[in-house]
Amino acid sequence: MFFTTHEILRVFSIHLAGSLIMGISFRDSRERDILS
Repeated sequence: MFFTTHEILRVFSIHLAGSLIMGISFRDSRERDILS
């Protein structure tokens, strides 16, 4: 399989954004559990 640099960057940015959103929501839920 051959990927162009543009496709690699696009997939990487989507994966990075997804993991970042997951990490933020996970941290927020943990803080809510601690505060409540």
